[in-house]
Amino acid sequence: MRSIYHGVLGAALLMTGAILPGAANAADYVALSGRQLYERFCASCHGVQGRGDGPVADSLRVEVPDLTRIAQRRGAALPRDRIARIIDGRHVLKAHGSRTMPVWGEDLSRAHAGDPDAERNTEIIISRLAEYVWFLQRPGDQDVPLAAQAPDAPAGVDQWIHAALELDRNAERGALLYEQHCADCHGGQAWGDAARSIPALAGQRRAYLVKQLADFIELERRGDQEALRGERQGRDQGRSMHEVVSSAGLDDPQVWADIAAYVNGLPLAQSTQTGDGTGLALGEAVYREQCATCHEEDARGDDEGFVPSLRNQHYVYLLRQMRGLTAWHRSNADEGLIRFLDSLETEEMTAVADYLSRFRGPVRDRLRMHNDGTVGD
Repeated sequence: MRSIYHGVLGAALLMTGAILPGAANAADYVALSGRQLYERFCASCHGVQGRGDGPVADSLRVEVPDLTRIAQRRGAALPRDRIARIIDGRHVLKAHGSRTMPVWGEDLSRAHAGDPDAERNTEIIISRLAEYVWFLQRPGDQDVPLAAQAPDAPAGVDQWIHAALELDRNAERGALLYEQHCADCHGGQAWGDAARSIPALAGQRRAYLVKQLADFIELERRGDQEALRGERQGRDQGRSMHEVVSSAGLDDPQVWADIAAYVNGLPLAQSTQTGDGTGLALGEAVYREQCATCHEEDARGDDEGFVPSLRNQHYVYLLRQMRGLTAWHRSNADEGLIRFLDSLETEEMTAVADYLSRFRGPVRDRLRMHNDGTVGD
């Protein structure tokens, strides 16, 4: 029988067992997400889902803990800064017991000892790992892996979204991820493609972008056939978006945070497609009476309510989304919005889309201070 390590919240209580042939170079891993880092350094002992059942676990002299039940064992979730210190290993008190897992702080920075960039990269990596381990302490059905949980309770999805919005953002990494996964459709500058009814994303609300990424993933996970079978005209586009966002490496709140930060900061589209201009007065009247309450009079949207900016967007995309909502009832849309759009005549709907397509320029809004001290949208 394997012995059980009894150190109180010691290093072995939490993280990994991946054995490296030599010192790891932080610069080689700093572009990876928390999930990818976990799979690289931790899954061999703790298992892909963090349940302590990795391929190396049985060969160890200690019992590898189940990371998904930390909160259950302690009666409260372990703070992220505490997790980070344990992963780092350089600041764990000896009173907590012997160190079984690698001292990742030393391993990641040893190759370039004294180099401030190496230390900074090490801190970034450890922070992402800590965030991911903290994220594994999820509420709900603990017997279902995080990557496969069906969001039967909206609170589960909301937790993931809010967790992503609280993370430190890395727009440089977001640029790499965007180029790899998004640019083929949305364009290198995220200005979209009116001919293919692909939306412009540049300058879009960060919170809304995060929510959309999460919703696309959840829609794919649970096989929501009502939504996936819908909008016949855009079936291929809808499926491709689910497939891309649900691919390996994008099922991670840190990825959502980084991509959203990059896209939010891009220069706005220089021009977007508009309608024929014949119904602008009607479009303005409908918008101001029915839409401005949520989207604001200048269509800037609202981060707090996950309301998208409708500025700098293509006419054909706006119209198609309004029609699509009434036809296939996108599962993440507000029911009140669907009922309102369904009540519009074709002339009114096209007029609103044309009116909105002419909103240009940056979002005019008050600057906000975020939890990390940064200021902006």
